[in-house]
Amino acid sequence: MLTLFMLGGITATAIITRALIFKNYVISLFSLLTPMSVTLVLQGTTLAENMFTLVVIYIVFMLWVAKGYSANVNRNIQIWIDNEKLLAEDRK
Repeated sequence: MLTLFMLGGITATAIITRALIFKNYVISLFSLLTPMSVTLVLQGTTLAENMFTLVVIYIVFMLWVAKGYSANVNRNIQIWIDNEKLLAEDRK
């Protein structure tokens, strides 16, 4: 279970670097949490099933957060580029 918390922490902090391109974050998220999720499903205990449910909820939540973060950063980059264009026009 400690490994699951460590991988969850890695995916949470990966938003900062990988969510700029949303597809990269999705690949990172699923490649880190899918093996552990399969292991939880195959264990068949009640604790493992509950942990699997929490992992699925965590994945959905992280995808939602990463999508919003990616859109926000991309919007900010576009505003910055537009601002640079306006400054260049103003200097002429």
